[in-house]
Amino acid sequence: MKYYLLLIMICCSLLGACNKFLDKNPDPTQRVPTTLEEIGLLSNAARNNTEASYHQGADEYFIPVFKTTFRAEAQYFYKHWNYEVVSPWALTAEPVTPNYKSIQTANASLELLGKIKQTEANRIEYNKIKGKCHYLRASNYMFLAWTYCKAYQAATAAKDLGMPIDEDSYFGNKLKRSTLKELYDYILKEAHIAYRALEIRYPLRDEINRINVMGLLARVHLSMGAYDSAMVYSNELLSHESGLMNYNDPGEVNIGSATPFKNFNKEMLEIILSGSRGFFDPVITGNVCYIDTNLIASYAPDDLRPKAHFKKAGEYYQHYSSIYGSGNPVANNIMMVDEFYLVRAECYARKGEKEKALKDLNDLLVTRFAAGKFVPYTTATAAEALDLILEERKKSLVFRGLRWIDIKRQNLEGRNIAVVRKVDGVTYVLPPNDPRFSCPLHSVLVGEYDYEQNPY
Repeated sequence: MKYYLLLIMICCSLLGACNKFLDKNPDPTQRVPTTLEEIGLLSNAARNNTEASYHQGADEYFIPVFKTTFRAEAQYFYKHWNYEVVSPWALTAEPVTPNYKSIQTANASLELLGKIKQTEANRIEYNKIKGKCHYLRASNYMFLAWTYCKAYQAATAAKDLGMPIDEDSYFGNKLKRSTLKELYDYILKEAHIAYRALEIRYPLRDEINRINVMGLLARVHLSMGAYDSAMVYSNELLSHESGLMNYNDPGEVNIGSATPFKNFNKEMLEIILSGSRGFFDPVITGNVCYIDTNLIASYAPDDLRPKAHFKKAGEYYQHYSSIYGSGNPVANNIMMVDEFYLVRAECYARKGEKEKALKDLNDLLVTRFAAGKFVPYTTATAAEALDLILEERKKSLVFRGLRWIDIKRQNLEGRNIAVVRKVDGVTYVLPPNDPRFSCPLHSVLVGEYDYEQNPY
């Protein structure tokens, strides 16, 4: 109990105080962590206070009726992918995204860790905390890049806007936005530090480990269009974790139950819970949004994924709150093994290795269809295989915090994916490569901290 209270005190001090919280104790009855165990608890708080890439703007869901609990500014954003110039949310809500809260907590943990001498006796625990903090900095900056920045293009990344990079435990520092290249370079640097520090696995499955870093590096490189590197890390991950659930086996996926998936099932690699923006996110709040009807229609009759992932809600479908075994409706960053079959398949297809690409895709899908009903895909060209893989990626990775960046990166190569909303008989469209695919920064960050706003 004392450590739980200590953790609350630290997080409140870190995220709300005006002074850098490590400089002094505000209350003599409270103390800053000094042991590895205490710093480890603090670093765990960094893990559970974050947000994945932007769900709200993507094409996985729709809202047929705005409920009175759905705030006016969120309704506006749903239709326009932007805030009004004067928005109650933009003026009064907390300007710091949960990602920066997580980053600050990781920064504080690393500052405290630096005061402890590493020895052979504490090496594994010391490096576990160190690696976890660098991993969380990398993953949070990745989500920030995916949400607030353009999709990465090597030709323009040195000029495109990134995000402020802060290694301090105090948010009040006034920093400039980096370039997108600087931001991605930083993400990769932090991920490689984590890779070197962490063990392949730990006794507890929910500990961040080197396999998670492999997944992170595969994601980052895929979003950058660095397909050779994405191949390397997805292949390495699958050399350690390649087991897939059989959707025909009720012991693995109990289709028809309220919780089809077990916690920490054989494919689960990581779950990160959402931060404090649940009031705004219809995907997180859940009770107002439904699965996109075009997405539902895209599944074949013998495909078991719709029955396992979605539940009937009147004439539409909703997402199970316990999807993927999280047991929590606010889980919004889910890393699972199947994602990396699709990453590797995409990389093979882009290299022209059609047969290898289709093998990965078919090995995955045979576990998702009714027994004996799946007909393996064949194509004439690698380009056709790539089209299939990208379509199956959309159907397999619903609400995992990946669709927004997938739309952005695929539109760079001319796939022309628009997001369409229909509200009260009016159609709203976010065209491919529209500037609004880079979400706006909070007005306080622009007005008081002089951060450059995304151009619209």
